[in-house]
Amino acid sequence: MKEEKVEEIEIHDEEIEILTIAESEYEVLCNLAKYHKTVDPIGIRCKTKLSKELEVANVLKDEEMSKNVVRLGSTVDVNTPFGRKVNLTIVMPGSADFQKGKLSVMSPMGTAVLGHKLGDQVKWHFPKGDELITIESVVNSERKVE
Repeated sequence: MKEEKVEEIEIHDEEIEILTIAESEYEVLCNLAKYHKTVDPIGIRCKTKLSKELEVANVLKDEEMSKNVVRLGSTVDVNTPFGRKVNLTIVMPGSADFQKGKLSVMSPMGTAVLGHKLGDQVKWHFPKGDELITIESVVNSERKVE
């Protein structure tokens, strides 16, 4: 199995992290980053960041993916400056419902944790600045991306 790398590079004055993405999800995520409609400035920033990260992502075959990497369909627990959030499942935007624990992959927290692994501290973008969140748990079940 290839070792996942979490490093940062700068693209146009913004730090872009090298994500680990499953080959089966790469095209779906690229299409979301390209075609997802949003007029919200935070949403636009998330979309732009994800697009740039996908350009340099470490894309692995599904069988090479660590079970500890956050992907579409992963259920995660994270610790934020605003408290612990548990049992959040990363979903496509149309299935998102935060009250039911379904977090859009295109949301600020969804784009922050995607492609990272258990134990990573990642930046979460807020209007007042960036905060660090820690990925405390990652559960992946067997599934196909539709």
